[in-house]
Amino acid sequence: MEKIKVLLLLYSLEPGGAEKVVLSIAKHIDRKRFCPVVCAFKNGRLHPDFAKLKIPIYILNKKSRIDLSLFWKLRRVLKTENIEIIHSHNFSPNFWGRFIGYIVGIPILITTEHTLATSKTRLQKTIDHILSKITTKIIAVSNSVCNSHIREENILPDKVMTIYNGIDFNIPTYPADLLEKKRRELGINNGSKVVVAIGRLEEPKGHEYLLQAAKVILDEFHNVQLLIVGDGYLKSELIRQTNDLGIRKDVIFSGRRNDISDILTMSDIAVLSSIREGFSIALLEYMACGKPIVATDVGGNSEAIITNKSGIIVPPANHLALAAGILKLLKDEPFANRLGMEAQKRYSECFTLKHMVSGIEELYNSTLGN
Repeated sequence: MEKIKVLLLLYSLEPGGAEKVVLSIAKHIDRKRFCPVVCAFKNGRLHPDFAKLKIPIYILNKKSRIDLSLFWKLRRVLKTENIEIIHSHNFSPNFWGRFIGYIVGIPILITTEHTLATSKTRLQKTIDHILSKITTKIIAVSNSVCNSHIREENILPDKVMTIYNGIDFNIPTYPADLLEKKRRELGINNGSKVVVAIGRLEEPKGHEYLLQAAKVILDEFHNVQLLIVGDGYLKSELIRQTNDLGIRKDVIFSGRRNDISDILTMSDIAVLSSIREGFSIALLEYMACGKPIVATDVGGNSEAIITNKSGIIVPPANHLALAAGILKLLKDEPFANRLGMEAQKRYSECFTLKHMVSGIEELYNSTLGN
């Protein structure tokens, strides 16, 4: 049987939630049935990870916000590779993939929406509504994202389906002395409880509320440190906020890390303080590692976490609620441990990489059958 060529189209190869999902699809999709081809408008630090897969990679080198040369570059890729399915991710790739794919005559046009439609402009919503009419299927990464696009973009419900993000996560085991050494390297004090938050230092992630919550927590607990993992344009502003709050010595900004499993192993509580979210990869990493979690009620967080069973869900943009959730876990260790175990169980049952990839393969096969 001849393999089906699938173009995985994304904006860049910089690390992010959508990019990690595409990498996972390319890595784990059934190679006996499908041949993945990766195409990105811009290069990035994930290029070596994609290169290891020994699949075709095209970088279109988008020059400006409106770069009409993309039409000819992407058209050439589609013709050269004899693509049968375009699977694009997020607005700009979704626009170009559907527009050019339709003109060229690609039979199957699939898009994935990783964020709520409320984050789009009115023009973007109108464009998505029009292009939905030529789209084979729109994947939403959570039910909240699904409902958001149906409601905000007036898309027919049968055009959209939910396939939850999934991850493959290995939990390392370390001798106590090695773990303590890693903690010291990060600047974690001996005996400190570590509250970790993983995510880009950008406005949607709600770090300002997390720092305000940390102030409340540190007024009551003096053996707690907040470990913020990630980088972004708000870093200097957030550091300034810790100084203003008088908590600078208790907050560690680690920058980007490649050892997330190690970071989680040495942490006690994991927090997601987002004010906007589609379906967080970091949240799945927390769950896979069996961490007690406090997460805000945005996007798919409350679909992944059952509050007071596999984590604690709190209102977004509310530092007092965030602090109360973390304090509850700090004060009741058996309860925290129980939540972590249930979170890990729920991850295994619903959000593994196998769940996600099999859902995508089923969609590809069903559309090919039609």
